[in-house]
Amino acid sequence: MAEKIQNINIDVSSRKKFTIDGDENRVLELNTNDMGIFSRLGDFDQTVTAAFQEFEDFQNTEMEKDDFDVVKLGEALKKLDDVIRNQFDILYDTNFSEVVVPHGTMIDLIDGDFRFQKLNDVFSTIYEKQFSKELKAQNEKIRKHTEKYIGKIDKTSKE
Repeated sequence: MAEKIQNINIDVSSRKKFTIDGDENRVLELNTNDMGIFSRLGDFDQTVTAAFQEFEDFQNTEMEKDDFDVVKLGEALKKLDDVIRNQFDILYDTNFSEVVVPHGTMIDLIDGDFRFQKLNDVFSTIYEKQFSKELKAQNEKIRKHTEKYIGKIDKTSKE
């Protein structure tokens, strides 16, 4: 008889659901306790910076030509947008760009900033608040644990 596989439910998910602009058809799930975001943020910055450098190189060479091709510009902009969308999906470990920016591009200009910059501001605040809350809770647990044992040490040394 085959041994039955047992399930272990660790239930430690910290994923939270957010609607985007109040639209219940656009729900984004984020793990706001994901410490791995810090290492992915470094990769994000390097990759997006390199993509912008590539686009700047395109501008400096192709857009100065007399026979400038607007189709090539469209392709270069799409490539830049695709890189940024992919990096956001990796950074937040979810289908971020599909849910948050279903229309338009990540490089649309809004009040002088790229859309992706505004999104970074909004979502980094969510993570900062959560990390701050969790660190305070962890520090309190450590303090209580330490006090518990320091109290025992003090009692033992007095005997």
